[in-house]
Parts: sequence; structure tokens; C-alpha cells
Amino acid sequence: MSYTLDSTFGSGGKVITDISGGNDSVKSMVLDSSNNIFVAGYGYINVGNNNDFVVVKYDSTGTLDSTFGSGGKVITDISGGYDNATSMVLDSNNNIFVAGYGYNSAIGNNDFVVVKYDMTGTIDSTFGSGGKVITDINGIYDKAYSMVLDSSNNIFVAGHAGTGTWSNDFVVVKYDMTGTIDTSFGSGGKVITDINGSDDFAYSMVLDSDNNIFVAGSGDNGSNYDFVVVKYTQVLNT
Repeated sequence: MSYTLDSTFGSGGKVITDISGGNDSVKSMVLDSSNNIFVAGYGYINVGNNNDFVVVKYDSTGTLDSTFGSGGKVITDISGGYDNATSMVLDSNNNIFVAGYGYNSAIGNNDFVVVKYDMTGTIDSTFGSGGKVITDINGIYDKAYSMVLDSSNNIFVAGHAGTGTWSNDFVVVKYDMTGTIDTSFGSGGKVITDINGSDDFAYSMVLDSDNNIFVAGSGDNGSNYDFVVVKYTQVLNT
């Protein structure tokens, strides 16, 4: 079976969207049940030379949905610094969850970030604090790269965090549907896993039908980096 560009989509099968006139980057995409297209990433905002979270919605033909946000786009400043959206999921009501990381100027490092929007692109102020949850892992550089929801809309976010010894470890954080950290999960809602005693970077996560957690990434073996997959049970024993 072969494929070709669908000329009925966008312009000749392609859609190109400028967000802010600067460098814009897409990190995640999902479809809803009507094949509307949601794309998340970051846009360079020429105010303080920073990046902000961006979500864009297109219909199934690639046309911007002007009823979503402002002209089909939602731009969210997290911390007034460098913010990077890396993962997005929809729940059964088409609420939008976007995870990534934002610069914490108070400590000079990045933190995990989760933002919730309703189906119109409006931030859900009942989620976390003003629609945002910001989680410091180790007081160093923390970066979230993957997010999944379970059947109860609990939120799992995976990434990596600095250890203070010039290395990084795998991290999984669990929140309930309101954005509150689930303190029954791991240690205070967080699980930190050292792979090889050096730099470990988690980039992708899935849940199976029993809510076991699989996290994949890379680990430094002392000479180079290897593929790594870690499995956690519901009580987070590896």
C-alpha cells in the first residue's frame, strides 16, 4: 500500500501555522472523535525573549478552528520564562491536558508543569492553581516529556530530574483529576528511579489495562547511551 499527500487537506496536503513570528516548535498531537486536530508545543514570544505553551486546533480539513482560543490558538505563559509543552492528552469530555516544563526563576531551574483547558481552549481555573500545576522534583532541572490519563482521569507525568551530582534520574508523578498530587503514590506522589548511577532521561510512558506503568528513555552506561524501559506496578515496586 502506498500513500500520497492529500491535496484536500490544507494547501496541497500541508498546513503551516506561524504562532508568534519567532521560532515555533510542535511536540505533541492528538485527534478527537471527530478528527479535529490538536497540536501542542511552544512559541517564541518576543516579550523578555521567552517561550510559552501553545495549543492549536484545526478541523479535519486542516483549517484553523476560529472558535478555539483566539483565532484557533491558545498561548499560555507559565512562569514568565522559558516554557516548553511536550505532551498532550484529551479526556472523554475533550478537556485538554498539556504537560511540559517551565522555568522557575525563584530557584533558577525548570519544574514539571501540567495545564488543563476546556474544549474551547479556556483554562480550567478549578484545576490546580488557576488551571496550572507546577511541581518541583529535586530543586534542580526537572523536565516532563510524557503524560497519560487512566480510566479515572488520574494524571501520570514522566520525565527526568537532576540529582545535584551532574546526573538525571527517571521521574513519574501522579495527580488526581483536580491536579492535586496523589501522596499515596510513591513518595509524596513522586517516584524517582536511578538507572545506572549516571544520566538517565525518560521520554515516553504508557499504561496497560491493569494500570501498570511503562516508562522508556535512555541511560548512560559510562561510555554511551542505551535504550531503557522500566515497569512499575500500582504500588510502584520495580
